[in-house]
Amino acid sequence: MDSELKPPLVIFTYPRSASNLLLRMLSLPEQGNVVSVESGGYFFMPAIWKLREMGLLNRPSSDWTATEIESLHEIYSTCAKDLESLLEKSMETGKRVIFKEHSPFGICPYVQSAYLQKSEIPDHKLKLRLKGWPSRFTRKTHDSLPPNDTVLVSDFLGYCAASFLIRHPALAFPSYYRMTKSILAGDLNTVTPALTEVFTLKWTRDLYDWFLKVRDLGEDCQKLDPIVLDADDLIETPNLLLHYCEVVGLDPSKVQFQWAPATRDQLDNVPKIRLHSRSTLYASSGIVGGKTFRGMSIETELENWKNEFGSDVAAQLHRFVMDALPDYEYLFARRIQMPPKSH
Repeated sequence: MDSELKPPLVIFTYPRSASNLLLRMLSLPEQGNVVSVESGGYFFMPAIWKLREMGLLNRPSSDWTATEIESLHEIYSTCAKDLESLLEKSMETGKRVIFKEHSPFGICPYVQSAYLQKSEIPDHKLKLRLKGWPSRFTRKTHDSLPPNDTVLVSDFLGYCAASFLIRHPALAFPSYYRMTKSILAGDLNTVTPALTEVFTLKWTRDLYDWFLKVRDLGEDCQKLDPIVLDADDLIETPNLLLHYCEVVGLDPSKVQFQWAPATRDQLDNVPKIRLHSRSTLYASSGIVGGKTFRGMSIETELENWKNEFGSDVAAQLHRFVMDALPDYEYLFARRIQMPPKSH
């Protein structure tokens, strides 16, 4: 592997955090020194769908059968191979890997189960060692790497550069509920485990803090600060993305603020879930204003949720939002901002 190859850039997001807008603006296919996939990433989304399909999040991992565990490990191994293919392409071309992953979807299923079932995390966890990607850390640092809650080994994850895209939970959570309800044709009660794993910023904050610990180990190959981007800033101050590109080593000249809307022919072959998740982006020709939390309040939104979803669902959404707010505010306070103008 080329010793000068830049660390992979992982953009951690969560559903409805405007991650598709971010990648559209970054214009990764036009970035000459980058390899990525058309979807942007989401390598572990098939495993999450499998978890939900099998109903494993509805019960403690101690109740999972050997057959269920084998099936689960198989789907995660398949997901890892897709990521390995992208890493192989990077090493063959000498270009940098960039991919995004929803933080909740990359979490070890045993850890997810323990969180949802309020049970103890078992000693055995599912960890994926990516083939062909040797550790870049010295033995001393390797032995000091803190454990992480994802399915990826700390050797790989700790070498990556990390960015975190956040969006106010009072915008992201109801939007995801709305989309999930339309796709699964269910209400909040029937899809509670699937939503509870998403309706939290615990995973995002924990990962952010984990990368700070790795940075503080002082290894020469990884002294990068994890970077937080806020979706409202992307919409209201899009030039911030030019600064972000300079910080993470992307070409600011490739950033796009306008584009052509998707044509009917292009949309014909788009999977249903992607049509739902990218409907605004596909119809747009640039950044759509007004989708920020500026001028809004959670209590006003609660009344809107009552009108749209009913009092019971609105109350549950409100609880999820309020529980997530401290983590959002913690990350928001650490977000990247425009540098001060020189005089």
